[in-house]
Amino acid sequence: MSWLHELFNRHRFRLSFWRAARRSTIILSAGMPRSGSTWLFNAARLLLQAHGDTSSGWIGDWASLPRKPVMLIKVHDYDPFLARHARVILYSYRDIRDALASSKRMFHTEPTLALARHWLDCDRRWREQATFTLRYESMMVDPSRSIAALARTLHLPGVDPKQVHRQLAQLDYRPDRTEPGTYDHKTLLHPNHITDGRHGAWVGWLNPTLLHQLEDECADWLADNGYPIESPAPLAV
Repeated sequence: MSWLHELFNRHRFRLSFWRAARRSTIILSAGMPRSGSTWLFNAARLLLQAHGDTSSGWIGDWASLPRKPVMLIKVHDYDPFLARHARVILYSYRDIRDALASSKRMFHTEPTLALARHWLDCDRRWREQATFTLRYESMMVDPSRSIAALARTLHLPGVDPKQVHRQLAQLDYRPDRTEPGTYDHKTLLHPNHITDGRHGAWVGWLNPTLLHQLEDECADWLADNGYPIESPAPLAV
């Protein structure tokens, strides 16, 4: 009967979300895992809270989030129901090789071709509907410019991007609990959240076979997003 219980919970969640979307402005802060999605969420949170009554949090904590005029919700996997009822969709992405390697460093997630396919399928779907798209590498080079662009998207005037950047730099992990896997429910930061922000930091974290599979199958996506294929071609056998 677990499937029935799951179906009931899903229906209850969707009904609750639909009701909230009728009364509140729902902003989804989506993002490829380990792509600066938490940075994007917090940048949007700080901007919105400075301009009005806002609640924010992770989609998994929906039931406990206060219903406010503006609700900022962080998600990863694409969900057409959520997308359909959101007023604004924010999305971040990163070189798929770095995203996989970062997830392995942070969460011990085993990098696979299937996982890459799933993330890139979500990437395509989110970007088709995104109001604002953040390239991780561009954010790292000029975060204030990214914040200014985000503020324009959210129609928030009088923003000092450098001040918001300083606020972001001061955020830290303050858990409500100490169990493994916990996170700060305000900032959504995990302990040691940043593992290596450099581009190309997948070296040593992705095995050569998987790396060549990724660069072969995802060649068009990498090229379209300005990510060079830097690995040497495999030796003929």
